[in-house]
Amino acid sequence: MKIDFLTIEVELLLLKYGDAAIIKALAEAQGITADQVLQRLDAARTQKRQSGAKAKPRKAAIEIVKEVILGAENERELMDLAIRFQNKRFLPELKDVKRFSERNGIPSNFSSRDAAAKPIFEKLRLLGRERLDDLLGSSESNDESQFARLSRQLIEGEGEKDL
Repeated sequence: MKIDFLTIEVELLLLKYGDAAIIKALAEAQGITADQVLQRLDAARTQKRQSGAKAKPRKAAIEIVKEVILGAENERELMDLAIRFQNKRFLPELKDVKRFSERNGIPSNFSSRDAAAKPIFEKLRLLGRERLDDLLGSSESNDESQFARLSRQLIEGEGEKDL
């Protein structure tokens, strides 16, 4: 799966500043009017439609999550968690997703992490800021992959007893 950081950054800018401010900034950077920017966007959309993309690509988890959290009271914290989810720094493996789902009353019959994104973030949207901050803090301290933890334990002589 290809991670398109530019798209994520643009989405964050759009959430932070809104469409109008971004279009105005693009116009100023290019030395053109906002109308010309919109015309170029329309032309690009038309060209893309005519290029004949046959299969509609599946939405990335971050796009689905963005729709779920849009307008939420804790949108910034939820977006941070969404980015960490996308980068596998929050609930990095399917088993973690299933465990989290079971503990929080979410049906856990997911076939992939991406399939779980919408129901998980619908539940997270209902949580308060303090609980989201706790989750953000725990995902920061849990940046270590399972392989890294296993390696560290083997090196320290703990073996597999604590896995």
